[in-house]
Amino acid sequence: MSAVWGLVATVASAGLVTLAFPPFDLAPIAWVGLAPLLVAVRGGGVARAVWLGLLWSEVYFFLLIDSMPPGVAEYFERGALASWGLAAGLFVANGGLYYAAGLAAYRWLAGHYRLSLPLLAGAAWCAAELGRGRLLNDVSMPLNMPMGLVAYSQVTWKPVIQIASLSGPYGVSFLVVAVNAALAESWLALRGRSGVGVRNAALGSAVVFVLALAAVVYGSNVLRAADTGSAGRSAVPVVVVQGDLELGSRWKPEFYGRNLDRYLQLTLTAFQLVKPRVVFWPEAALTFDVTDAPPFRELIGRVLAPAGSQLVAGGPRGGAPGDYYNSVFSLSPSGDVLAHYDKQFLFPLAEYAPIGAPDPAERDFGDFRYWTPGTVTSPLPTAAGAAGVLVCSEAMFPEVAAQRVRAGADYLFSPANDGWGRRSWTPWPKWGRLMLDMAVFRAVEQRRPLVRASTTGPSALVDAWGRVDAQTDTGGARVLVGAIEPRSGRTPYARVGDLFAVLCAASVLGAALLPLARFRR
Repeated sequence: MSAVWGLVATVASAGLVTLAFPPFDLAPIAWVGLAPLLVAVRGGGVARAVWLGLLWSEVYFFLLIDSMPPGVAEYFERGALASWGLAAGLFVANGGLYYAAGLAAYRWLAGHYRLSLPLLAGAAWCAAELGRGRLLNDVSMPLNMPMGLVAYSQVTWKPVIQIASLSGPYGVSFLVVAVNAALAESWLALRGRSGVGVRNAALGSAVVFVLALAAVVYGSNVLRAADTGSAGRSAVPVVVVQGDLELGSRWKPEFYGRNLDRYLQLTLTAFQLVKPRVVFWPEAALTFDVTDAPPFRELIGRVLAPAGSQLVAGGPRGGAPGDYYNSVFSLSPSGDVLAHYDKQFLFPLAEYAPIGAPDPAERDFGDFRYWTPGTVTSPLPTAAGAAGVLVCSEAMFPEVAAQRVRAGADYLFSPANDGWGRRSWTPWPKWGRLMLDMAVFRAVEQRRPLVRASTTGPSALVDAWGRVDAQTDTGGARVLVGAIEPRSGRTPYARVGDLFAVLCAASVLGAALLPLARFRR
């Protein structure tokens, strides 16, 4: 393939794959959308694979997360040029380098393997996504934000994503990429450019398609069994409140009472429909330290007490001088603070400054410009059971949800602040949907129901199989009424973690080194 057509195929591939994500949700396209990229990579050497990987990643992320540049401009109050430059750098560091390495490995392996190449391609991609999620991601300095994994394109195809309880999202990505690689090999074989005959290419493709079909059959059986019986406890009525407050009003003292008043009024509206055991407010619903605000706690108690409802809400918490935590509080019906959770994995630049990184913000955040990472704590006690908290970006990390379940969480709670990616910047409210889709995977992986409370939406109640029982629209002050079934037990993925992805990485490394060992002999 010529260089020009390689570039065209790469850009087209990035555009096709994004169609499998919100707002289009055309999940089947992801099973063919990567094939043009893989064909283009096969048309040159390893160096070409690296450059095409970087190009694909930039186009892919700019199309997928198109709210990032204007969101950066609004949040940090920066100009368009600086915002687009910062977004481009983040996309390279958080995705491009890893996918370039995965495609380089795929190109190298293509020179030495034929029948097993589709499986090795899936494994190489899986290893790249594992690197995105786990490398440079210590709790003291999380640098990678693994959005846009190929697996998340399948969130609307519920039978396929059920294997996430075995392998995490990486098993789904493996299957999707392996099918694309099989299609690429078949195309090259038909044109006589694969180095393997059409018959052998068809045989290798058949193995991949059987694996994909087996995953669909497995997931269908899991969903069928879920509909006939549940291992969960009795359903607990809950309410989610979505305040939809303007971004700039959240940390200004003059708005404190008005912000709290919005959430209390919406809660009272919900009480006219149901008497929930627990009311959930999103991240940053409280703009003051509730542990140090007795009058506000008393006011909250006056609203909660008649219904006998607990409140779980996000807000700041002061610690040692100069330390502030992005926290979630559990409050009793009388307004007393029962427990709190402090966010551990902070979002780089927005919530903490990596070592040596300049502060890109001009906005006045008062005392709450940067947060201090929290320490490991037990799940929050609530009337619905123990809540494993994943504050906003923490829902990106499968291993964090697994930690919460191992610590005894009966369900997952993901309070989120989606206001910086508001719908006014793009034709569709994509940011909140992308974040919700990742949270859906966390529910499937751990077989736990999940409550998502967002500042601007979508807020949602998700069951343990990733099915959304109730959901709000993006934008507008809304309440969501429903119920959750707390669950116990651990999935295979909760027990062994990313073993599947680690084995994929090991198999790619071994397959890449084997030809070198043979050459030395």
